[in-house]
Amino acid sequence: MELAHWRDEKHHFTEYEVFSGLRLTLCNFCDVDFSSYNPEFFGLPPKSKLGLSKMNVSRAVSDASPGIDKFCSHCGYRLAFLRFVQRARELHAS
Repeated sequence: MELAHWRDEKHHFTEYEVFSGLRLTLCNFCDVDFSSYNPEFFGLPPKSKLGLSKMNVSRAVSDASPGIDKFCSHCGYRLAFLRFVQRARELHAS
């Protein structure tokens, strides 16, 4: 479904600085949904606020295209996202 939405240009993409120095490209659905993550998943204290109000726009991505990536068969997350999570946890542990 997401590939069909990309092909039909139902989503636009933006690169955000989600945490200090850590960037992530999200579609206009995922950026709103980002606040549904438990902040502890990223190494933040409980009840920390996530979401658009806490993210800085780096740039609009006009040339977004699907990519092939490894993924975890247990959780379904792409390797690129899991690396982002690891870097966020390292950042918040220091």
